[in-house]
Order: sequence, then structure tokens, then C-alpha cells
Amino acid sequence: MLRRSILFIIIAISWTVLITVSSLLSFKELPSTGIEVSDKVIHGGIYFVFTVLWYLVLVSYIKRNLLLKIGVVSVLYGIIIEVFQYLMPYGRSFEPLDIVANCCGILLGILAVKLFFSAERMKKKK
Repeated sequence: MLRRSILFIIIAISWTVLITVSSLLSFKELPSTGIEVSDKVIHGGIYFVFTVLWYLVLVSYIKRNLLLKIGVVSVLYGIIIEVFQYLMPYGRSFEPLDIVANCCGILLGILAVKLFFSAERMKKKK
């Protein structure tokens, strides 16, 4: 159990660092993959994973209002990243629709956690 918790912590922190670095640096010089995907879908997916990972880390430690707390912190983190994109000189910009996409990913992550872990708890009760 402890190894699993440590693994989730390492993965969640790594994911958070990856989001931070990739959000604040410019990648215009990278070659194109030829795959067209809306950056809003990518934002939603990134914050979906972010929400689920931090739930897996914190579920053993926080019992009250965990999903609400994760949701609020995730939204604030996404807003802070957008503000830093505006302030830093790396060619990134503040986009309100990115925040909306982040929030959609966060809400879907919360929904997935509620659905998956509710089903998992029901199986354990049987």
C-alpha cells in the first residue's frame, strides 16, 4: 500500500511539473507531427489526468470534501499557469478559453472519480 501511495505521489508531482514546464515554455521550433488536435481538447485531457492523479494521491489522507478541494486547487492552478503565460517572455499568451477547457477536464475528472470509485466501493460491499 505504501509503495502504491509513493508511486502515485511521484506520478502526480511529475505530471504537475510536466504541465508547468510545457505550459510556460514555447515549442514553436518543434517539428509538426501532422496530427491536428484542438489545443482545448489537449487542455481538457491534461487537467482530467491531473484531477484523477491528485485524487489517487490524496484519497488516503483527506476524507472531507476531497473532490471539491481538488477541483478548486486545479482551477486555481490552471488560472495561475495562464497568468504566467501572459507575464513570461516566451511567446505564450493568456487565453480564457484554455481556462474553460481546463475546467471541463477537471469536471470530467471529478465525474470519472465519482463514477469509478462509487462502482468500486459497491463491489467491495458485496
